Amino acid sequence: MSELRAFRVTNLRSIKDSGWVQLKPLTLLVGANSSGKSTLLRLFPLLKQSVLQPTQGPMLWYDENFVDFGGFNEAVNSRVKEKVIELGFEMRLQGGAERRGLIGRPNKGVSEVAQRPDDSLKVTIHLAPESKADDRTRLKLIQVQSRSGDVELQLEDGHFTRIKVGEDEQSFPDQLRPWLAADGRLIPSSMRANTPARTFLRSPFHESVIDALRALAHKNTGPDTLLFAAMELSMDSIDGLKAQLKDSSLNSLNGKEHDEGSLRRLSDALIRRDIWGVLGEADAQLSSHARQIAYLRPFRDDPRRSYRHQDLKIDSINPTGANLAMFLRSLSASDKKGFDEWTQAKFGFKVSARSRDGSTSLRIERDGEEHNLIDMGYGFSQVLPVIAQLWMPTRSLERTKGRRAAPISTICVEQPELHLHPGMQRQLARAIGSVVARGRELGEQASRTPLMVETHSQSILLEIGKMVGAKELHPDDVQVLFFERRRGEDTVVKTFAYDEEGVLPEAWPFGFLES
Repeated sequence: MSELRAFRVTNLRSIKDSGWVQLKPLTLLVGANSSGKSTLLRLFPLLKQSVLQPTQGPMLWYDENFVDFGGFNEAVNSRVKEKVIELGFEMRLQGGAERRGLIGRPNKGVSEVAQRPDDSLKVTIHLAPESKADDRTRLKLIQVQSRSGDVELQLEDGHFTRIKVGEDEQSFPDQLRPWLAADGRLIPSSMRANTPARTFLRSPFHESVIDALRALAHKNTGPDTLLFAAMELSMDSIDGLKAQLKDSSLNSLNGKEHDEGSLRRLSDALIRRDIWGVLGEADAQLSSHARQIAYLRPFRDDPRRSYRHQDLKIDSINPTGANLAMFLRSLSASDKKGFDEWTQAKFGFKVSARSRDGSTSLRIERDGEEHNLIDMGYGFSQVLPVIAQLWMPTRSLERTKGRRAAPISTICVEQPELHLHPGMQRQLARAIGSVVARGRELGEQASRTPLMVETHSQSILLEIGKMVGAKELHPDDVQVLFFERRRGEDTVVKTFAYDEEGVLPEAWPFGFLES
């Protein structure tokens, strides 16, 4: 799974620019109604529905099972002149993709330089309408930022047409069009990361690397030697490229000082050749992340006295929680025991799925009494899908003791507090906080499941702060995004953090929840 570190949204509905938002273990989204909270959070189910279904363009704006942005014209900010939506993603590609399968094997001498823990890649896709009369979405531009350099790729009619590396911009001639057909789901690439090496060896991009190497090597160096040396290299920073050259099998390059101009030309050629594989890898990993997003709508399914059951193995909660009964019925005995213990400890009740005559009823056991869910009050039916969804990453971490990532990449919940008394809202906040805290105890950062919670609950905000102040939650694991929008203006997104005492800073708009 990719390690998605941050994201950015521009010109999506009222959000002109969210700025780069870090994907923390817990993000609380707070603000007035229609301030843009749901727009930002729903980026995640939007990505999911866009990769689950075959689409004509890069985004599926409407899916009845997830979210409805209408179409491009409804989704784009109405106040901007240039109708372009930008979606940015910062990630660390698993296994150092810049070094990998783009041409062949990694350069053996640069692993320490090439796979530093602070390496990250930023990819921003620019979406535009097909035309003024046709609001089908097309991809207009891709921007890539990495330590190798900055790249811009322009697209027209489903093909890459221009590439800009640093300040050098080039058009692709017509004979390269077969190499430049955009392929991919969220982040297009002209070549997939698993394309056979022989395909790259025939590409014009690889030839440009050989030409740049020829200018650095001895004049008598043969074509086969240059070909092998080019296969050893991959896109990198100038310092990283110098380290690669020192370990090159091409003797005339070893230990030789090269002028910055020649190195820059080689670096740019490597970027033009290798960026396609990087994009392919980024698309594959971001798409995998998107498929594993869990999302719960603000209004969950109404309770029923019984549910028709099917012999299906249900391993995820759908956005309305309508399949909760079948999910609980699918749990193994050990998982059911773990779920009972967790709900009893966090909320003081247990939930069971009782099957009879082809139907299943949900039963709540509390204080020695047991009742059908529909007889327990509406709040229980609304919070149970949230509770089950919160428990799932904890179950995965407990099973593997943090050694393996949970099968959920991000959990997004809108208004989990609906129909709950403030006391139970505080219990819910403590359950949310406990998931985050347990993740820190058991998991590496990459194996933890980020939670994004959109809320109007002062009780949740205060209780999370209390947990931070009591050292039950680490302040680095929590952030609060405050959304502010004045009438007729764009949304402003501000990021706040609790201090070690669990207090929000002076700049926080205290009292806004009472106004």
